[in-house]
Amino acid sequence: MAQHTQQDAGPLARQLPVGGCFRLGPFAVDADGGLRPDPAQGASFQFLWRDRVVETTLHGTAIRARALLGRVPTSAAAAPARPGAFAALAELPGLAPEGWQIALRPDHRIELTWSASLAAPVGAPALVSHLTEFLLRLAPYLDWLEEAGIDPWGSAAGGSANTWPG
Repeated sequence: MAQHTQQDAGPLARQLPVGGCFRLGPFAVDADGGLRPDPAQGASFQFLWRDRVVETTLHGTAIRARALLGRVPTSAAAAPARPGAFAALAELPGLAPEGWQIALRPDHRIELTWSASLAAPVGAPALVSHLTEFLLRLAPYLDWLEEAGIDPWGSAAGGSANTWPG
């Protein structure tokens, strides 16, 4: 691999501190665009997708995402929707891609956890493409859960949850 000097670099690279890294949120970014999370804590960030918060962490080359998919309706007014919602929830682990972990939390929210390994060194394009693939694979399951009565905001049929959206 060829050695680069600040003389061959563009204006941004010439402004990098000695060692060629700068901070970008939870990451140290090297001169080649590699993302290095803090080795002790990793890096974490959140974003919204389809009205759901996705919490993402990166430790070394391991990426993990957690999303609350919705809430099984629990109010008296939503009672007719509950059987279909629980039936869909029971089917979901068998239908979901390998590596997805589905859990029903005590407050009736449905949690999905996904993890993967990225090739080193981790760069922004790899991180974004893995997350995008995950979200695109998740989309039809969200549609299916909503059709089955799982409410993304916990207010199906007029019910509410004091803890939603969390």
